[in-house]
Amino acid sequence: MSTELHFVTLDVFTSTRFHGNPLAIVYVPPETEISQEQKLTICKEFNLSETVFLHRPMSELTPDGEVGDVKIDIFTPAQELPFAGHPTVGTSFHLLSRSAGSPQCSLITKAGPIPASFDPSTLRVKLEVPHAITIHSEVSVPREKIAAALGVSSLPTESIIPNDTKGEGVALVSVVKGLAFLLVQVSSLEVLGAMKNTGVKQTAEKLGLQDQSETFIGTYVYYVQEEQPTKLAVRTRMFEGLWEDAATGSAASCLAGYLSIQKAWKSDGDLELQSFEFTQGVEMGRQSDIGLAVQIASKATGGPNDQPQVEKMWLSGTAVTVMKGTILV
Repeated sequence: MSTELHFVTLDVFTSTRFHGNPLAIVYVPPETEISQEQKLTICKEFNLSETVFLHRPMSELTPDGEVGDVKIDIFTPAQELPFAGHPTVGTSFHLLSRSAGSPQCSLITKAGPIPASFDPSTLRVKLEVPHAITIHSEVSVPREKIAAALGVSSLPTESIIPNDTKGEGVALVSVVKGLAFLLVQVSSLEVLGAMKNTGVKQTAEKLGLQDQSETFIGTYVYYVQEEQPTKLAVRTRMFEGLWEDAATGSAASCLAGYLSIQKAWKSDGDLELQSFEFTQGVEMGRQSDIGLAVQIASKATGGPNDQPQVEKMWLSGTAVTVMKGTILV
């Protein structure tokens, strides 16, 4: 006998339907058990970058009720993720925008609890990002290798700007354990627009990342459009194999953390709060607007080798509901 589960879809990091990054949220009531395999099958059916499984019956989400703590699982069609940006922003928006109670909740994820708040005046969600920023300095990826993987080998080598700690290649950084990105800085919007999927999939084994075979590795390409002392405007794209993502909050968090650490390293004093505006998905016709703020810990609490440490990160954005229905499993 089939089990009927309610679902909704939203477009995240946009207020315009059919822009931003689509997300499916599937309600899983306490009395219903579905396996990891079934979750992956449902994800493949939706064929979206991520699907959230919300462990609460839809009937409990009343407009006048408190949201409180909500357990969620985040899946791609290939694997479960400990954290991802647009699923957590989209789920928080879905829960809090419908509630007349407290505009706050906590999402319980594999990466830990994520406090979230909703501002009814701006329709934006703000959440505290779980993070364990790790710069994999033992890995240095040559620019030529990245250019080939993104189909721009014919462009000058200088089109990709070296940004690893040695100033030689492309940085590999994890935002949390199991979730890493190659951060590829390019010299112009034209170079950003020229990049394309070639089917090359980056893996921990290929990159020489030890003991992290299950780590998801994406390639986050960015161009800094505007830079002020405490604010950056950045255009981005995210590739993973044959797939391009319209909005990647985890990658934006990873890049914001890395750039803030690099800036703090060069700073003589403690770094002020850094804010970022990321625009992604333009080349796909699905523009997404992602907000980030990063607080670097004081120098007195630096990490190994006096490396600056991210104290807190906040991810923000809005969303819009697109579909509602049921799925039979």
